[in-house]
Amino acid sequence: MLRTNPLFTIFVLMALLISACQPVVAPTESTPHYAHPEALASTEWLADHLTDPSLRILDGRAPPDEGAPTSQAAYEAGHIPGAVHVDVIADISDPNGAVPMLILPKADFEALMGRLGIGNDTTVVIYDDMGNTWMARVWWALRYYGHDNVKLLDGGLTKWTLEGRPLETGTNTPSPATFTAHVRPELLATRADVEQAIADPAIVLIDALPAAYYIGVQTYPSFRTGHIPTALNLPGPDNLDPVDNTVLPPAELAQLWQPLALQPDQRIITYCGGGYVGAFDLFLLYQLGYEQISLYDASLIEWATAPELPMEMTLTPAEVANAAVVADAAQALMAAGVDASLAYFADDATYQVVMMGETTTYTGQAELRAWMEELVAQHFRIEVQVVQAAGDMVTTKTFTWNDGTVQLGIAPLVATEAYTIRDGKIQSAVWTLSPASEAKLQAALAAATASTE
Repeated sequence: MLRTNPLFTIFVLMALLISACQPVVAPTESTPHYAHPEALASTEWLADHLTDPSLRILDGRAPPDEGAPTSQAAYEAGHIPGAVHVDVIADISDPNGAVPMLILPKADFEALMGRLGIGNDTTVVIYDDMGNTWMARVWWALRYYGHDNVKLLDGGLTKWTLEGRPLETGTNTPSPATFTAHVRPELLATRADVEQAIADPAIVLIDALPAAYYIGVQTYPSFRTGHIPTALNLPGPDNLDPVDNTVLPPAELAQLWQPLALQPDQRIITYCGGGYVGAFDLFLLYQLGYEQISLYDASLIEWATAPELPMEMTLTPAEVANAAVVADAAQALMAAGVDASLAYFADDATYQVVMMGETTTYTGQAELRAWMEELVAQHFRIEVQVVQAAGDMVTTKTFTWNDGTVQLGIAPLVATEAYTIRDGKIQSAVWTLSPASEAKLQAALAAATASTE
């Protein structure tokens, strides 16, 4: 949770004004780079090619929350000029599949591409409003059916709108085209392939869901809890800049994946709940230069609903309960207010905020209440993702928004929180701002100061 005391902001601003500038390092031939930059379109590139007759732009918004406008309605209210709407679930899923949401069969996929105005010579640019974690499945499907000339719009609709680029309303209906598919079976993994991977340490399984699902704190309705045995975890959204949803720069991306210790010649299979964010992890592996990669299309929709197939749980029931305390405390602050959130804290609880080399500590219910009330007054919003729980310790990746960070254009800030839970209550917590968010905050404050001079 982010401290927003105005005096603290003044202190940070003063520190920035006296800090020395860091030298700029010129790129060299060894500078990290994407293995397939042609598969990632910048907003600048797309703006320059909007009128290209060989280009087809697909808008595939994430499925809406309950009560929100449909993806079709959101598209009609404002989309990138020339874009054609595609329902990222209904349009590309096989209605007769053995499990829900399998990719369309060849003939049906050909017909869909034809209706969308995509032929074999078409350059396809795809985007959504969630950093392409949904539309990456269309990228994978096009490549699976033999079409390499497809690009993800880096940052998707988020970056496009942040930059103030034009939108149009209404609906675009393209002229029909002829698309002939050429199946690449090596890009699709089956249940049998996953069973082989469990038995063969040379084949790596990667779970692309948030850590809370992987470790067993959360699950989907009707799914068994946990992950496929031997699977490693790298949540798809972790590959994105949280502000503009662009893919992390090559060096940061490689650093993010480094702990998984993947080898260039290994076979790698990604999965998630239904083949969407799993496809996004597949895209990032493609950008990192891995070639023997495939998507378990059926993902947990098949695996976690088949009782004969094994699942692993990382946590004990007590650890799951401790993780729930942390998640519920944050949710209570958003849904019911300060009193509801404080009910999850011990009477003598401590909460530390660590940022810009300074630590601020709040002790006891009275100090915590005053601080939380200040947060609420600044339209504070928090999203907590449990990363790990071990014994009485819970670690989270936390995203926060407030008036100040939204106005500066750097929301959400990203932090790590470390909680200690005792007797079902939060005994202590430490919130530490991530280096990336700290750098963004420093830059934004410096720019704001320069503009007033």
